Amino acid sequence: YGHKHESTGIKTGFSVFDSLTGGLIGSALMIIAARPGIGKTAMMLSMARNMARNGHHVGLFSIEMDGVQLMDRLFSMQTGINSVRLSTRARITREEADLITQAAETVAAWPIIIDDTGGLSITELKRRCRRMKKSGVEIIFIDQLSKITGGAGRSEYEKKTEIVNQVATLAKELRLPVVLLAQINRNIEGRAIKSPTLADLKSTGALEEDADIILLGHREHVYSQKLEDKYKAQWELAKHRAGPTRVIEVGWNPKLTLFEDLRN
Repeated sequence: YGHKHESTGIKTGFSVFDSLTGGLIGSALMIIAARPGIGKTAMMLSMARNMARNGHHVGLFSIEMDGVQLMDRLFSMQTGINSVRLSTRARITREEADLITQAAETVAAWPIIIDDTGGLSITELKRRCRRMKKSGVEIIFIDQLSKITGGAGRSEYEKKTEIVNQVATLAKELRLPVVLLAQINRNIEGRAIKSPTLADLKSTGALEEDADIILLGHREHVYSQKLEDKYKAQWELAKHRAGPTRVIEVGWNPKLTLFEDLRN
């Protein structure tokens, strides 16, 4: 009886995360944070794809990357063809061309709306989020915090803090989950243990206060270059207002820039 809420959350397709959280529920603000190049956008797209395949209406704000690039990455995930080859259409075989055609139809049918307007101010972003909600979107992803302009405050730190606060307030107003991507700016290269912590996130702004869930991403291979690390990743559920925290192991597919559930 106590677990009744679990069925109402939007599942991410990562079974450990979903079993710990019951999926993304109500007006939760989730922050996906990592160092550059670890795969924040890849995690957003992996989740969005899993959700859309299950019929959930997903809104994506890509303030940095253009929509065509995002679609190429979704095609890549769907076809199993490396996104670089897809975008250049280099040496595509007949079979692959057929796969691409099928994938295009499949992906076009997914209920995903992409807004790739660059340099959005927080005011304009909120306006567009309200419009997305009216069009039936159930969850909104925003990629990423550092590209949103217009936060009040003197320092970058204060501005980012204020923007996150406004995004959290917006999630409550719209009564739907909002997932905000954030870059960890603190240099962790010099440390023995490279996986980020909540303390590292503090270098960006006071994001922790407003977040209901924080996922911190890490791929050891980026630093170690060891073969055994190549297909592994960790996403730490570092803050979870409604329940437990833990490190979640997931698979990393470098060819498709895709995170995969490690179901036993």
